[in-house]
Amino acid sequence: MSEFNREQRRQRGLRAEVLLADDLLQEAFNGVDAECVAAWRAAETPAQREEAWALLAALAKVQQRLRSIMADGTLAQARLDRDNQQHR
Repeated sequence: MSEFNREQRRQRGLRAEVLLADDLLQEAFNGVDAECVAAWRAAETPAQREEAWALLAALAKVQQRLRSIMADGTLAQARLDRDNQQHR
């Protein structure tokens, strides 16, 4: 995260929060998750199961990355607030 300054991190965190709260994006995440679980359950070969599992893992990584960016933005906001208080 060091490639972004605190203000950029704060803004990215807000954008991630908006995305995570977006009903359409959540619907898409849930739909992909359900499709992958169904494919995993219906798999007839280990390769099919592994592919479905890998897709589920990739989806989880995307969701976790958004949560991480949001948390980083919250931390950046707290540090900006602290810095502003110290400079008063």
